[in-house]
Amino acid sequence: MVTEFILIGFSSFPDLQIPLFVVFTIMYFTILTGNIIIITTVRHESSLHIPMYFFLAILSSSEICYTLIIIPNMLANLLREKGTISFVGCATQMSMFLGFGCTNCMLLTVMGYDRYVSIYGKRKAFSTCASHLIVVVVHFGCASIIYLRPQSRYTLNEDTLISVTYTLVTPLLNPVVYSLRNKDVQVALRKFLGRRAYGG
Repeated sequence: MVTEFILIGFSSFPDLQIPLFVVFTIMYFTILTGNIIIITTVRHESSLHIPMYFFLAILSSSEICYTLIIIPNMLANLLREKGTISFVGCATQMSMFLGFGCTNCMLLTVMGYDRYVSIYGKRKAFSTCASHLIVVVVHFGCASIIYLRPQSRYTLNEDTLISVTYTLVTPLLNPVVYSLRNKDVQVALRKFLGRRAYGG
């Protein structure tokens, strides 16, 4: 009876374990910080109380949970000689990961529809949704490569790289794309930080 699984992870690159741990830790804290800033800004700034930013705050919350399920365990395994996970732990982690992954897919789809409507009832330029398209293409592209390709084309190293992309890179793109490249969020964030600096 199977009681645990051995996690291969990056064990084929033993010299890169520590550098990868440092890089992934920085990326993880950037994801947490960026998404928390988005949630806080959307919550406290009335100018962002519209459907697009409501969904963005939910997406940020989902991204925090999505990464919390996978990344801390991945970081811990980078420091161990042999990473393992129990059968029950693996099943729990997998179901929660898939649940939040599906939530993210639905939110990105709804946000995409909202951008389409905004470009079509408001006549905005197509460039306003370019950043959203980047996130959608990376998210759905990686998932499609993993789950829709023929089994004969499976390679461990390629799968590891793609898994890192959709567990680390996509959640990192969310705060970058929706805050640094979004003028409404930038203005609201400056107002919010300004009020906090003066105790308002």
